[in-house]
Amino acid sequence: MTPVELEKLLKIARARHEIAQAQLRPVVEEERRLRKLLSDLAQDEKIGRKSLIRDAAFRSVRGDEAWNLWVGRNRRALNMQLASVLARKEAVFRAAQETFGRADALESLARNARLQKVRIGQRKAMEQVLEHHLLGL
Repeated sequence: MTPVELEKLLKIARARHEIAQAQLRPVVEEERRLRKLLSDLAQDEKIGRKSLIRDAAFRSVRGDEAWNLWVGRNRRALNMQLASVLARKEAVFRAAQETFGRADALESLARNARLQKVRIGQRKAMEQVLEHHLLGL
């Protein structure tokens, strides 16, 4: 494979890797959003528990049970959404890793091809100098 062909393949591989990275960003943002919602829910639950302890009237009408059910349902729903996002993230991340591996391998091949071309040029130049010197030209 010629160095020019390798460079073309490298450009394609880099573009594919950039696309894979771009596909990963929204999934990571969704994960971050869900984790924040879970954190906010945990904070609200702490505050709510403190309020429930002090509010006997709320407990007497079983408001504490309704609150705990609401928190539990929301936590469960958020955790299910997070699990789905994490599964999607894993698949997208593997694809990004694969495209990175291809781009990295092609980068190495292209670098080696460029070095080989330079070495060949240097060898030819050295041969010309030696030939010129030995022939006394």
